Amino acid sequence: MLLQIITAFKLWKVKHGHSCYAAPLTDICNGQYMEFGSNVRICMYSRVACIKTRSCSPRLIIGDDVFINGHSHITCAQQVIIGCDTTIADCVYISDHNHGFSAPNTFRKNIMSTPLEVKPVNIGKRCWIGTHVCILPGVTIGDDCVIGAGSVVTRDIPPQSLAVGIPCKPIKTRLETGEWIKLPQS
Repeated sequence: MLLQIITAFKLWKVKHGHSCYAAPLTDICNGQYMEFGSNVRICMYSRVACIKTRSCSPRLIIGDDVFINGHSHITCAQQVIIGCDTTIADCVYISDHNHGFSAPNTFRKNIMSTPLEVKPVNIGKRCWIGTHVCILPGVTIGDDCVIGAGSVVTRDIPPQSLAVGIPCKPIKTRLETGEWIKLPQS
């Protein structure tokens, strides 16, 4: 089994550290634009893809000890960075691009023919991304954050935050003692 995994990473052309594992039925697309740290785990039915365009050269970096649960989808056209010791629950969607709506007559065309709007995504170290979270282009999530299940992250989340909702916003922050305190809501 280990020989099959090593062979798969070589076929995918992913630069990777030791003890990386991608479960069977995992889809890695354009691995030559990816760098995985050591001990990266990707569960079944997940898709990790880089999209090469004329205007962008993708760069997907996954740090050491990152766990990506099943049915998750990470797609990169410019830059997606996932920090060390981060855990991603099942059915999470992370993307640094979207099809644009700014071109004239956008709605008279197939959406796939519109130009991509691309903004980098950066997820900090030691984060926990809950199930069914959607992280959209241009977002930075600070270190030590928890993103609650079902949240849609459309803007930056500061470090040591517990953030939830649609759109996702911080509701608590963690002190150096480890205690969580509620943030005033506006």
